[in-house]
Amino acid sequence: MYINRGRKFADPCRIRPCQNNGTCIALNTGFRCDCKPGYRGNDCSVGDPCLSQPCNNGATCLNNGSNFSCQCPPGFNGPRCSVVDPCHSDPCKNGGTCQNEESSYRCLCPSGFGGDDCSIVDPCSSQPCLNGASCINNGSAFICQCQLGFKGLLCTIVDPCHSDPCKNGGTCQEEESSYRCLCPPGFKENDCSIVAPCSSNPCLNNGICVEEGSEFTCQCMAGFTGKDCSKGGSSSVTTTGIAVDSIN
Repeated sequence: MYINRGRKFADPCRIRPCQNNGTCIALNTGFRCDCKPGYRGNDCSVGDPCLSQPCNNGATCLNNGSNFSCQCPPGFNGPRCSVVDPCHSDPCKNGGTCQNEESSYRCLCPSGFGGDDCSIVDPCSSQPCLNGASCINNGSAFICQCQLGFKGLLCTIVDPCHSDPCKNGGTCQEEESSYRCLCPPGFKENDCSIVAPCSSNPCLNNGICVEEGSEFTCQCMAGFTGKDCSKGGSSSVTTTGIAVDSIN
């Protein structure tokens, strides 16, 4: 019981309604709890989530009812501001964008720059490779990957063998700005397109085949005549590809 203005009232604080060591103050209409620091609510039952100072590195704890959030100072992040922000020191040069990646960072470099911190000038930024070639960044240098038909450091030299000028299985061999065809047996001319008339060994009886353009003549051994030295004659000889009878 307690007395207020000469009247007796049942003591509402008798049952100790205030939690967490809160102080109960009796009122005519009930009671009021004066809560200890870190608690609130009608009966001091609601704890302050910021009471335990959960935010690190000088962060500000924001009470969100039964939960909290941390307002991190520059250079820190994470739910409790315990993670060092690797991008805080602006490690990316030349306008590069710093991107957090767990405990590290990655720089997204603008056009014309490369390297871990965008400090290296991209050698491909000037587009040095010509004729549709691809420029490959090789650190501080570059490599040109030429399109078919071109070669050279900057892909400026036309490849004379690209068009396969050699026919009939001939091999194209570059010679400065031109080419030469290495023809297989039986073919000749600059592009191996002409059948060599002597390739079929038309001269018989050990006759010697002499090419004359697309034609041939046979230099027959003694005793043989005819265009292909196929005619035998004991007293025949050949002279400059023309078979004649010897005079005894």
